[in-house]
Amino acid sequence: MSSLNKKSENKTARVLIDCSSTFHGNLNTGIQRVVKKIVIRSGRISNKLGIPVIPIILDTYGYVALEDFLNEYKNRDKNKIKKNIKENIKKILVSKLHINKNIYLILRAIWISFKKIKFSILSIAQELNLFIFYKKNIIYTHGDDLLLLLDAIWDVKYNNYFYHFIKRLKKQNGKTIIVVYDIIPITNPEFLEKDYVLKFKETIDKIIKLSDFILTISKSEVDSIQKYLNDRLNINKKLSYFYLGCDFKNDFNFIENSGKIREQIKNLSLLAGIYMMVGTIEPRKGYDYAIDAFENLWDDGFNGILIIIGKIGWQVESLLKKINKSVYLNNKFFVFHDANDEELHYLYKHAYALICTSLREGFGLPVIEAMEYDKPIFATGIPVFREIGGDYPIYFDPNKDGLIKIIKEYENTAIKKEYKNKYCISWDNSADMLADRIAELISES
Repeated sequence: MSSLNKKSENKTARVLIDCSSTFHGNLNTGIQRVVKKIVIRSGRISNKLGIPVIPIILDTYGYVALEDFLNEYKNRDKNKIKKNIKENIKKILVSKLHINKNIYLILRAIWISFKKIKFSILSIAQELNLFIFYKKNIIYTHGDDLLLLLDAIWDVKYNNYFYHFIKRLKKQNGKTIIVVYDIIPITNPEFLEKDYVLKFKETIDKIIKLSDFILTISKSEVDSIQKYLNDRLNINKKLSYFYLGCDFKNDFNFIENSGKIREQIKNLSLLAGIYMMVGTIEPRKGYDYAIDAFENLWDDGFNGILIIIGKIGWQVESLLKKINKSVYLNNKFFVFHDANDEELHYLYKHAYALICTSLREGFGLPVIEAMEYDKPIFATGIPVFREIGGDYPIYFDPNKDGLIKIIKEYENTAIKKEYKNKYCISWDNSADMLADRIAELISES
């Protein structure tokens, strides 16, 4: 039994896990993948802590249990259609560059403003429902609750009702833990759009002040956040971390003929020398110099294949132009913005190696995913990659010449390094570690 129940003065009756952004949205990138993996293990966390653990969603009437939300919305195909339309419009506007960048930014600003107004109005309706009307499935705050903010809380869905929920919980002597995956928008704002940076900083500062504890996903990020708390916010908060997991082999060991893998990817898997890159296409990922490196290698007769798997991010208009104009595109160079988990697994299984060119990360899920498949990894020597990868990856200087050098050296080595996965943390282990951290933080309060 966890230490959570050993001290009656720190008694917690239930843990509420906010997963609103993930289950309202249509994304499957870093944070959303983590949220889904943890949420489906809420029962495991509950057993470890000895108390109910309830995933919750900020919905029309306020917070509701995820189970109730899914039961109510599982047949609403219109929502899925709307999300797909939105993603397709974004691809047309950004990837294809059919309109001027300034026009795109104006339209995007209008859309964001509309969403802000929408959720501000919704917060009024939520408050009215809380104090005037009554809906039996609404989650109300209790003084013995712990709220775990696991999702992307800088989303505009997190409105005044959300903040009032935390403040009511605080007044009732409940606790709030915020999971800050990283503070890259604060430490490296040059990699992101200005409005996102401002929104992120405003939200994180506000929630950190309201929260009782902070969790992150690596020791490296603990150091960055601690420095920010000391130097910029001048506040003292209990801070800890848990590691993310990987279960690709267990999750997808049956999907070879599932019908979820497009023929193009099956055909690509038959080619030799596939180098993979995985992650949202954005400046800090280093895709720009990676493409330059491979084009130089190809010009010199290199036969390797480069496959990029990642949704379109931000500040990448020039990079997307470079991709679309590459003479090697769809020959030795392939990009997939919409690969599903089954296709990602399939490519990991058949790839020659993974390349991680990131200049900054909070963790780096692709590193441990490739390690699970015992694949060679070429990675920049940033602190978090060394923390989670140890001596497994081959590290290189984060630039075009550094990447070219390491690929040539590896390709010309007669005896290849033997790769065996040393990172043995499954998602079950990750959920257990999260439960332990929750128990430790509460018991020390």
